[in-house]
Amino acid sequence: YRSHQATAGNRYWIQSANVGGAVYSGVLMVTVNRTGMRVSLFPLFRPAHPPLFVPWDDIDATQVKQRWWDHVELRFSRVPDVPFRISLVLAHNMEVVSEGYFVYERAI
Repeated sequence: YRSHQATAGNRYWIQSANVGGAVYSGVLMVTVNRTGMRVSLFPLFRPAHPPLFVPWDDIDATQVKQRWWDHVELRFSRVPDVPFRISLVLAHNMEVVSEGYFVYERAI
């Protein structure tokens, strides 16, 4: 999913995610449009972590309710064993901006 070009769309700065066992707290920029989402780190951290662009067709998303953190877990088709966990607020914004191309399954 490595991305070598900028992506036009709505940008969400200072975002956090848990990716597998790694925690990226407030160092992500997520760009969202009708075709997918681009995730990049702030420039200081970028050399070791290139930006990613993931098309909506490659993403399965489910809301997870936990005592300490309700979130949305994304699974990418090329790496299904690595969960990418984001906030409910970011997931909602992604759903709106994608115009229905991104939808997450709500927890009961």
